[in-house]
Amino acid sequence: MRQTTARVVVVAAVLAVVSGGPAKAAEPYTFTVSLLGGLGGSLESEADTGLANSGWQLGLGMVTEARTHLVLRLGAVDFDEGRVDGLADAELSYATVGGEYRALRSWYDSGIFLGLGAYDLDGVGGGGDTAIGITLGATGDFQIRGPWSLVVELSGHWVDFDETQLFGFGHVGVALHF
Repeated sequence: MRQTTARVVVVAAVLAVVSGGPAKAAEPYTFTVSLLGGLGGSLESEADTGLANSGWQLGLGMVTEARTHLVLRLGAVDFDEGRVDGLADAELSYATVGGEYRALRSWYDSGIFLGLGAYDLDGVGGGGDTAIGITLGATGDFQIRGPWSLVVELSGHWVDFDETQLFGFGHVGVALHF
């Protein structure tokens, strides 16, 4: 997973350079770091994991154009119940990079994002799996005070695993804009 994460970070850096780097005047900030906790699981009934599996997500974002962000998301979800791709007690780790379009409001931002990712599934009862995938989601960024905000995010993931391919996550946490 470390090699995959390193590759995603390199791709994000190349995309940032190709896009012309950060857009300084487009937003009141240039960079965002977020830390979120949440719940999620498989959206396929055969996996029987439920949607109450705990997880976390770290987001690193950069404004590239007005209302457009390049965001790297790193996260993991622990599947305590059910089987995912034949694995019990599985953990899904991921690194995604994508574009996010934001609509700015007076006290919050709303956004939609689309990205590519690398996903690693490990657990008991098999060798695990590593695959590529696509993520699609929506974000709400509610300003708290100064550079801090409350972030709410819903995302869907399609991953090219053998059996279980659709996942859904909901996250809530804080973000620092600078």
